[in-house]
Amino acid sequence: MNKVLNYLLKTVKSKSTYFFAATVVLNVAALILYVNTGVSVFIPELSSAVIVFMVLGIILPFAAAFSPLKITCVVLYVINLFACLRYLASQASFIANVFVGIDGSTFPAAFYLIVIFTLASAVLSLVAMHFVKETRINIAAETAAEGGVQ
Repeated sequence: MNKVLNYLLKTVKSKSTYFFAATVVLNVAALILYVNTGVSVFIPELSSAVIVFMVLGIILPFAAAFSPLKITCVVLYVINLFACLRYLASQASFIANVFVGIDGSTFPAAFYLIVIFTLASAVLSLVAMHFVKETRINIAAETAAEGGVQ
């Protein structure tokens, strides 16, 4: 039990935890923006796929922070990337309207922010993956030095 508590404590103090926290904050901000500004004349309802991917992007960093597997970080990256791509796909008619310029519409700030937040959270999950690897190696070395691994 002591080894598990030490592992969790060292994991919480690692650099990767800060990147996972930033990922959560960016995903929460993107989700709030999407729920508040996602419906317009061109898009009559919110996309459930975008919401699901954003919610998974909020939940999964907690699992990735404590998981010894790097694959959770890769899955987090893919989910954040899919959230951005699904958002862009759900806004396709609005994007087409802006490019065609029928009514002189432009992209609102919320559109740019949602894309930036979801892409930034994807990049931060990759950066966190690097630090997860570094943290796991350091924890394993410290455990071996303490005589924890026979």
